[in-house]
Amino acid sequence: MADLNTDILVAGAGLNGLAVALLLAETGASVIIVDPLSEKQLSDPNRDWRTTAIAQGSMRILDRLGVWQTDWLGGAIREIRIIDRDSPFYLHYPGDWLNEGALGCVVPNSSLWNSKFEVVSATPRIKLISGTSISSTEQLTSTVRAELSDSQIVNARLLVGADGRGSPTRQRAGIKERRSDYGQISIVTTAAHQFPHGNSAHERFMASGPFAILPLPDNQDSDAPWPHQSSVVWTEGNLQAARLLELERESFDRELAIRFGDQFGHVCSVGPVGSFPLALVTAEKMIGPRLALVGDAARAIHPIAGQGFNLGLRDSAELAMRVGERLELGLDPASPDILSAYQAARFMDAAGLVTATDSLNKLFSNSLPGLTLVRSLGLAAVDKAPPMKRLLMKHAMGLAGQSAALAGTKAV
Repeated sequence: MADLNTDILVAGAGLNGLAVALLLAETGASVIIVDPLSEKQLSDPNRDWRTTAIAQGSMRILDRLGVWQTDWLGGAIREIRIIDRDSPFYLHYPGDWLNEGALGCVVPNSSLWNSKFEVVSATPRIKLISGTSISSTEQLTSTVRAELSDSQIVNARLLVGADGRGSPTRQRAGIKERRSDYGQISIVTTAAHQFPHGNSAHERFMASGPFAILPLPDNQDSDAPWPHQSSVVWTEGNLQAARLLELERESFDRELAIRFGDQFGHVCSVGPVGSFPLALVTAEKMIGPRLALVGDAARAIHPIAGQGFNLGLRDSAELAMRVGERLELGLDPASPDILSAYQAARFMDAAGLVTATDSLNKLFSNSLPGLTLVRSLGLAAVDKAPPMKRLLMKHAMGLAGQSAALAGTKAV
């Protein structure tokens, strides 16, 4: 069997893996993606029924790649309300304040993956090898030699690890990780409700963790009593989450309604109810010899602000920009200086979000005396400070600093 040769080898065909492959192919690079799941498993719409919050900056990147679908805008986020428990004070982000389009959009993971997969399949410079994984790698002078589990050999100038928070690519490279368990579990489901959401997103900070309600397009085909839908990301302590997940659906829905509030009328869960434990996982570095990590392989953050995928997409856009510049000049796209520049460019954005999500979760997920008033007054103060509010909105939309350059200018 002849060796396969490519510019870039991507480990992982998840949301980040497909995105980085498309961005790198856009520069003219040849790309091979490998994933242990079969193509049938990868394309199964029931494989991942969760949703992803996509910031405006990320929407622009996906639109440039031909991935964005306009019918997803039924789940557009036009405003955000953030409240601490039952405080009368809240922070309100009106979506039309910056004239930059929607603040973001909530898209089913299956729809997002299928759209990317269609574009990947139509891109001649990308080859997907499914049903196999990387067994071992060897660093040579000008390439990395990867042996796959089906005995194929791939020679690449750069290996990209996009294989999630437990990244085998990161582990094989000997890059250590720092892990901090939150003692929390995120419960995810879809809620049907009586009144329309008006494309508003709500995040209520509870003692156990944040409870987020994110808009989805109406579903006229559902068996639910109402067509209006929202995605729910519900954080609880480990023991309470375990209790909730064991409840019959009727009892679970009563607990859901208590936390949901009455702003959308009656509510019930529809479809699957899933969960995953929460931990902060950060790699000590994002690079190695002919290696770059993107997305959760580099760091997995708390979902408190729904920024995980967006952070990973900006990793991919930055890496593709650096690699493209080198390829255009006929130079090595994985030289130590270019990889170091990639890591340095991503440091502030990544470190800022790691710190922000970690600190917010710890600040709001407790009931220490006096903190409730301090938090509520803090939210109210930010709401009444337009310059600070505008800056925070820009960051949340992925339109501040270097993130704005990566996103481009076209609003979606």
